[in-house]
Amino acid sequence: MKYSVFAPDDVGSVEADLGRLWRENLPITVEEMRARVRWYYEENPVGKGSVQLLRAEGDDSTIVGCAGVGPRRFLVAGEVKRAALLADFAVSKEHRTLQPAILLQRAMMDHCKKSYAFVYGFPNHRAEGVVKRVGYATLGHMARYACVLRYATYLRTLVTTPLLAHSLSLGADMTLQAVRAVNMLAFRKKLEMVEEDTLDEGFDALWERGQSQYGICCVRSREFLDWRFHSGPQPERWLFGLRDRDNHTLHGYVFVKPEGRVAHFNDFFADSDEHLEQLLVSALAEMYRRQMHSATLRFLGPARIRSMLSRIGFSRRSDARLVNVDVGEADHGMRAFVTNQEHWFITDGDEDA
Repeated sequence: MKYSVFAPDDVGSVEADLGRLWRENLPITVEEMRARVRWYYEENPVGKGSVQLLRAEGDDSTIVGCAGVGPRRFLVAGEVKRAALLADFAVSKEHRTLQPAILLQRAMMDHCKKSYAFVYGFPNHRAEGVVKRVGYATLGHMARYACVLRYATYLRTLVTTPLLAHSLSLGADMTLQAVRAVNMLAFRKKLEMVEEDTLDEGFDALWERGQSQYGICCVRSREFLDWRFHSGPQPERWLFGLRDRDNHTLHGYVFVKPEGRVAHFNDFFADSDEHLEQLLVSALAEMYRRQMHSATLRFLGPARIRSMLSRIGFSRRSDARLVNVDVGEADHGMRAFVTNQEHWFITDGDEDA
């Protein structure tokens, strides 16, 4: 069978086709699909997203695949550039062979190389082979880190005597909280953890102060954070800020998504390594106070931050997300810089959902 790829001028005009393809691959309702089209492709503050559609040539020329992209602003070696985030790659089951998938992804890659400084994405395990064949470079793996806050749940699976498990968990919890209390002593008089009601101008000031710490980082402006976490089909999240007690200056923030007794740190940023460590330690203490059993986060970036995560109690788990990247035609000279994960700062906030 022959296939062709085309790009519609308006994503909304092919909403029905996108919905059909998405529902074949994901448990998504019509309302959720429409909300995603509006949020990701039409309301992005950086600019509208776009899609490439795969058509099976024949009497009815059926659309059998899609690939999307949304723009992001990144600071790269001190210069703001437009980047593309790959999303919504789907092919109908009866056409799920290598040839049509590669044709679709190559068309999207060509579009991104002409229109953006670089493109990155998080392919699932079924798409990893396709993106490799197309030619994307492997940046690395965004690892999942977990920190146990309350040991009772875990000790019950190891210790059969309930009273002994309870006693051991209390001892472990008290020791862990004592260590965190010591880590917080140097900052406690000057800084405090505050639950934020809104994103005020302090978030823009925080970004201006902290942006030079990393070679490659998404511009975490107040406008972007509001769109990414407060608009569209987003689940409930808590927002905490690390603020100066005297002048209320914002030194860091963390978005937390609670799921049962697990707290997911979806995004975090601070204006220095010291404040980032204090932010996460304070967030762990707050999650303990809120009766959460554990905290998790995902991260790809410099070794010094990974070492800090280990130091404050996070352990790397076996599951990780592959991250691929390619550089645009006009910025080919920065390929070595962009493909080095030590220059990056990536969290869940840098994905599309």
